[in-house]
Amino acid sequence: MPAENLTITATWTTNSYIITAVANDSTFGIISGAGTYEFGETATITATANEGYEFIGWSNGNPKAEFTLVVTADTAFTANFQKKAGMIAETATVSLVANNIAFGEVLGGGIYNIGDTVTIVALENDGYEFISWSDGEKLALRTIVLVEDVNLTAIFHKRFNPSIVVDNLNFFITDTVTNIVELQGFVKDADYLVIPATIVSEDGQYTVASIGSKAFAGCSKLDTIVIPATIKTIGSEAFANCTGTMSIEIPSDVESIGENAFLNVKNIVYNGIATGTPWGALTVNGTIDGEYIFSADSSLTVYTGTDSVVAIPDSVTSIGQNAFAGNETVTSVGIPESVTEIGDGAFSGCPNLESVDIPNSVESIGNETFANCTSLDAVSIPESVKEIGNSAFIGCTSLTVIQIPVSVTVIGQSAFANCTSLNAVSIPESVNELGNGAFSGCTSLVSVSIPVSVTVIGAQTFSGCSSLNSIDIPSSTTEIGSSAFNGCSSLTSVVIPTSVTTIGNGAFAYCSSLMTVQIGTFVNVNVKNNITTLADESTSIGSRAFFGCDSLTAAYIPLSVASIGDSAFAGCKNLTIYCEAESMPEGWSESWNPEGCKVVWGYKGEIEVTKFNLIATANNSSFGSVTGSATYNKGETATITATAAEGYKFVSWSDGNTDNPRTIVVNEELAFTAVFEAVTAIDDEAAAAVNIFAYGNTIVVENATDDISVYDANGRLITIEQSAGQRTEILITNAGVYLVKVGNTTKRVMVF
Repeated sequence: MPAENLTITATWTTNSYIITAVANDSTFGIISGAGTYEFGETATITATANEGYEFIGWSNGNPKAEFTLVVTADTAFTANFQKKAGMIAETATVSLVANNIAFGEVLGGGIYNIGDTVTIVALENDGYEFISWSDGEKLALRTIVLVEDVNLTAIFHKRFNPSIVVDNLNFFITDTVTNIVELQGFVKDADYLVIPATIVSEDGQYTVASIGSKAFAGCSKLDTIVIPATIKTIGSEAFANCTGTMSIEIPSDVESIGENAFLNVKNIVYNGIATGTPWGALTVNGTIDGEYIFSADSSLTVYTGTDSVVAIPDSVTSIGQNAFAGNETVTSVGIPESVTEIGDGAFSGCPNLESVDIPNSVESIGNETFANCTSLDAVSIPESVKEIGNSAFIGCTSLTVIQIPVSVTVIGQSAFANCTSLNAVSIPESVNELGNGAFSGCTSLVSVSIPVSVTVIGAQTFSGCSSLNSIDIPSSTTEIGSSAFNGCSSLTSVVIPTSVTTIGNGAFAYCSSLMTVQIGTFVNVNVKNNITTLADESTSIGSRAFFGCDSLTAAYIPLSVASIGDSAFAGCKNLTIYCEAESMPEGWSESWNPEGCKVVWGYKGEIEVTKFNLIATANNSSFGSVTGSATYNKGETATITATAAEGYKFVSWSDGNTDNPRTIVVNEELAFTAVFEAVTAIDDEAAAAVNIFAYGNTIVVENATDDISVYDANGRLITIEQSAGQRTEILITNAGVYLVKVGNTTKRVMVF
């Protein structure tokens, strides 16, 4: 086929371009002609200067204010203008001043062009503050756009300082209308204080109307205090522990006195209307007689003397709180029969007090009465005393023996805590309450007898008694408190009666030498050595009750035990636990046996015993040491050895045997105590040979040639025995402290 004709048409469009034209400063002039043009089109660009300015050329060097161009591409131009030569700009003056050049200064004043933005600032001097500008603006730093001259004054005022210092005293302005100030204390401590009625400062005169809280608290060297009649209020603890002054006289004009305003102040004299008394003072309106301050009821409230031996006057009926507290010179105090009460802390913190004679008229020993009397080595408590208060003898580190009379019914919390030299104590059957921690921290305490009158052994009662090697718990006891024997690392055996239903958390924790714990008697259970047997009446064993008792090898738990706390037997690495229950009861903690001690469930048989414990200890761990304690096979021969510390000697074993070393065939549970005593230098050789000691309820005297006299703690003669020669034994029926005299030799012993 023949080819057909084909027609093609091309369509063209014109490109557009942008012409940009601006002034170097829009306030100097205006530009016209900028815009969008098509390719090849002619554009006319014009620069017109504003009044006072002139055009000086385009950015491309063209000097003509108006020019044309053929547009072929995007193009930009800048018109350059400048002020006409010889032209004077309109200006304005900024005038700034301070209302007082001593108060502050101003910055930013000067001559500026109209339209300029100016920053001005007011700077205050020390002790002053900026208030505002004279036009009311309160910003010290501000900006102003100038349209005319500006005249401003910065207003400063003296900064208000409520504190005033006058003559080493700090005052505080409490009322600027009536010019009242409060005294707030010393600038620097001083030993005298005379409070002014008024003070004068550069701002005027002020009346001193109050003394602030704790203003002079703890100023123990302050020995003179004078208070003016202008004082109306004395704040809480204002003069607390100002113990250096004998007495403070308070004007009757004082209307309000805060709590403990005069805590431990010896005496205050006051007859005003303020409610409350004595605001912590030891005496109010007392009588000062030499070294004594007496209250109106004949109570000795303060002793201020420095004598080492003090005899309290017969007129005194009671010794007040802290009467001798902190006295570092007194060594001995005689208390008359007229005294019936010794207050809390009466002799606390007397580091050199060695002896106190408490008369038979005293009925109670208050809390902390002898606390931290570190030299006190003997106290005779009369039979009139019914209660020993909390912490009464805490920290008496030299106290070795204590005889508690049958009249005492309550031994308070921590009563003998941290008496680190106390080696024996007998608690009478009159006591029905042993406070928590009563004997805690008595690291030399070897043995203690608890009477049947005690039903609860409180928390931490014997905690930390690291020398305690035996304890008798009466059948009346129903509860052993938390940590009661915690840390008794020398305790080797415990017999707990069936009456005990609760053993508290950590009761025997860290008793690392504990080999035998017997609780009650049981059918089909042979309880002998290294065995813990819980009574059928027992229902609860607390958390960590036997924690760390790594000498225990077997424990029997009856069905009656409904609950056992966390980690009750943790750390008992040699223990096998025999449980009457077929499986773990619901009330037992999942972590009661965290270390996986072997457990025999459903145990009904007898625990066979083929080994026995031999326990050998010292009567005081600081007197000497003993070796040979161990678990032995039946029939095995054991050797025990007592080694005296320097200054001490071995006397005998607790059964009277004097062999050292000593060999024993072990066929049963055995316990021996090595008796050590101090070596004393006595010129008389015969007297030096005399040996006096006690074990149990027996006083033993060796090598005596003279008659033997025995006195009780009050000095009453109990008996005179003729010497039997090498060894004389005297049986004593009542426990307590006794004095044994043979010739020129006298010794104090403790009988249980």
